[in-house]
Amino acid sequence: MKSRPARKTFRQRLEHMVQELRKEIAAGSFKPGQFLPSEEELAKLFQLSNKSVRQGLHVLVEEGLIEKLPRIGNKVTEAAGTVKTAVTLACRTVLIEQARLDLILERFRAKYPHIEVKLITLDYNNYTQATKQLMESKALDIIMLNHMDFMQMAECDGLELLERFPPDPNAYPFLNDLFMQEQQLCAKPFAYSPVILCYNKRHFQQMGMADPDSSWTWDTVQSQAELLSNRDRYGFYFNILSDNRWLVYLLQSGLTFARDERGRYTYSEQRLKECLRVCRSLIANKKSFPSYMAESERDVQELFLQEKVSIVMTTYFALNNLSGAAFPYDIAPLPYTHAPATLLQGIGWAVNRLSPEKEAAKLLVDFLTSHEGQTLIERHTLSLPALKMAETETNDTAETESESLSGSLRKPTRYQLYKEIIPSFTPISDLNLPLAKLTQLKQCLKYYWFQMEDEEQAVRRIEEMLNAPLSTDSYRTVQALPG
Repeated sequence: MKSRPARKTFRQRLEHMVQELRKEIAAGSFKPGQFLPSEEELAKLFQLSNKSVRQGLHVLVEEGLIEKLPRIGNKVTEAAGTVKTAVTLACRTVLIEQARLDLILERFRAKYPHIEVKLITLDYNNYTQATKQLMESKALDIIMLNHMDFMQMAECDGLELLERFPPDPNAYPFLNDLFMQEQQLCAKPFAYSPVILCYNKRHFQQMGMADPDSSWTWDTVQSQAELLSNRDRYGFYFNILSDNRWLVYLLQSGLTFARDERGRYTYSEQRLKECLRVCRSLIANKKSFPSYMAESERDVQELFLQEKVSIVMTTYFALNNLSGAAFPYDIAPLPYTHAPATLLQGIGWAVNRLSPEKEAAKLLVDFLTSHEGQTLIERHTLSLPALKMAETETNDTAETESESLSGSLRKPTRYQLYKEIIPSFTPISDLNLPLAKLTQLKQCLKYYWFQMEDEEQAVRRIEEMLNAPLSTDSYRTVQALPG
């Protein structure tokens, strides 16, 4: 049993002791009939007084996990080995395959058989509102949140429902930042991805063209995509309506929105116009960009796998669906406008503060974000785990070839690219616009993208929208799917 060093308040140290003992009993380190360390030992280990230790042990007595035998000690009860705790966890279906959540939960259940995990999937457009209502009714103990979900939860006063964690020192700091409020972590980082390019190497080789590199701008994409296009394929494609794609151009423009003393939004109109031109120029180029309206990221992946497009905008999450391609493919940094920047997607797990099974829920979240849980993501998927794990250590838990799926997942040669482009990672929150306004902005841009309005009309429409009151239905069309 390990105690954490302690610059903690008395209350935190006491709660920590109770949690640690509860975990040890749950994990079978202290089996029914065994005695816990003496009160003196526990007091020294957790830097508490004997009186405080007795107070904490009383909690475990009340829970039926231990019984106090006067003058003898504190013995783990027989009931502690049979008590079942049910924890309900919610996420989007796509996360199960992109992070092998099923495999991680299977490992957790084997390690903590007394905790029953109920996994439910919620593939709603109003995911945040649905999970918020379920948490308020105590029907959910843990929820998956990506950065957009987190922003939306903050805007609808939902963060008060989330248990707080200390920042995870083993996770990348930029991922902790995605889920922080007032220096407190509201969701523990689990996985992440930047937006990148994925390209068909065979098409490039056929045309005698060099692979994409970090010097590419969007003008380069257009010229190279035209060369790659022929009667059987187009050079470049992405889902313009995906919030994980079109927002890239806003982020790369360097645009930030702020309110003046009158409460009106201020921003660089010149940068906005440049952003509009870059995006429309790409999708309006019928020599290289198909007139095809994708309904989801799956549609884009299918076009790529069928070799109908040579270059797509994608993520490490989506690479899991591309690894079986019948041709050689690779990845490259996202082209840029003013300076290299790419949209950062992060996924975390949050615990419902109202949960009656909060301790078991925390135990599960700790496992999902532990070295063991994160190693399973790295070994069995192409997604990026949140912990700083460059390579899987050879002395990790051994797995046979039949257990490991890594052999069937073909990693691109430049898979380690993410390490080189970390300085370009940019979250949507850097735009300083509420999600509801971003949703309305996309509605405005549709008229311009599909050539129903000119640039000046688009700019006027955007100006009016930004400074109009938000309606109560503003969040209903927000899409925040990973991938």
